[in-house]
Amino acid sequence: MDISGITNSAMVQTQAILHEAKADGSFPIAAVRRLREMGAWISANDEAIYETSPVPINVDPNQGVYLTQKSENEKNYLYVTIFKPVENLELPIGKNSSRVIDAKVVETNQPVSFSQSDNEVVLTIPQNIFSGCQIIVVKIEIHNS
Repeated sequence: MDISGITNSAMVQTQAILHEAKADGSFPIAAVRRLREMGAWISANDEAIYETSPVPINVDPNQGVYLTQKSENEKNYLYVTIFKPVENLELPIGKNSSRVIDAKVVETNQPVSFSQSDNEVVLTIPQNIFSGCQIIVVKIEIHNS
């Protein structure tokens, strides 16, 4: 799945919040708080959203994982947006021509452990990262042979 799932989810939430507007045009405090949270998340994770493209990798949509990618400065990055807490995440990107170099949480730069075989990469997601945020983005640097 691509970033359109994230965009659609954000649009639905934004539309629901906009319907909460009061007659004087103001919003309830809870709606204002949610909009600020959404803006802060986008600001912290914008590199996984803007100037990215979809990834042609099939991931089970029930996992709550969306993938985007970009290349910059002769480096290739895969962004894994995780909507549900998960301990180990298996991604079918281990083709012999691709090698994972690094993985970290975008917002905090916290390292993410990984192992790679010929057929997949397994990310070991630190559970403490889900305590402050419900949606986490992991940035994977990939070297293509």
